Amino acid sequence: MKKTSLLWGALCAALLLSGCKEEQTVLSLENLPTTTIEGYLTYDAGYRDNGNNQYVRDNEKPAANVPLRVTVDYDQYQSGAVGTKVYEGQTDGDGKYSVQIHTTLTGVMAEVNPMPFEAPYGELVEADGTQSLKTVQYYYTMSNPVTFGSTETMPGIVNKNQDKAAFSGKEVEGEKEYYNVIVKGFVLAQTGNMGGTAGKSNNQVKVSYGQNGVAEVVVIGTTDGAGAYQVNLPIEDLSSSYTITAEALACQGYYLNYTGTTSESVSGIYSAVSNATKYFSPDGFNNRTVTMDDIEMYFTANE
Repeated sequence: MKKTSLLWGALCAALLLSGCKEEQTVLSLENLPTTTIEGYLTYDAGYRDNGNNQYVRDNEKPAANVPLRVTVDYDQYQSGAVGTKVYEGQTDGDGKYSVQIHTTLTGVMAEVNPMPFEAPYGELVEADGTQSLKTVQYYYTMSNPVTFGSTETMPGIVNKNQDKAAFSGKEVEGEKEYYNVIVKGFVLAQTGNMGGTAGKSNNQVKVSYGQNGVAEVVVIGTTDGAGAYQVNLPIEDLSSSYTITAEALACQGYYLNYTGTTSESVSGIYSAVSNATKYFSPDGFNNRTVTMDDIEMYFTANE
């Protein structure tokens, strides 16, 4: 697959900045209202046996456990802001997704971009006047995102179903180059002046990849309670070498300052000592996963 594909173009438009090479702005959205967008994803799975020796179309099969991204341009939250806010979700066993996003009192435009997936396809075969069912593996991609309009994304729950024709599939031949590369790692922070570090929870991490030192895609992830983060990068052309950089963004926090046998909780700013960078080629990662070195953060007390 090449970057000139329609799917790459759609994701580039949703995830990248103007020109695909600008720096993103990360906004604090905590005080904005939220809304939950929900919908169902289905796809054409070909034919199936209905249990009565009859073959029927299965063109509304739930697209179960499919990862997806919801993207909102930052300038919808604040005029002049650059970049894209990315929310991640996944369909359940019934093909339903439910993702909470930040919105405004006038609403925002949001796009739902499900990831490609593999699934069986029932192919009807006729020979000598007899029909039989052949199961083959298909690779399904989506041609158009689901779009939620500004007035639809007011606070509350908004429902929309995926157009059944949006997923198209083709038979998998040989080994398939999967679309996403998983990037994961840990962010560690000083806990106090007595030494020691701990995972920095709920910290935003900016992950980018590109060639020749120029970032092509930037995705924002958030660490969990143990300080671990994981994001999916939309790398579909694996014929070249790339550089991945993960940067833990500065944030407010608390630090234990010990004096003798007493301690004081001090507020201040945690900043990353350095970024984590990996250079990788098509042969340089394990099962499409790149594990980054730990990112360490240091503390500076407020004046």
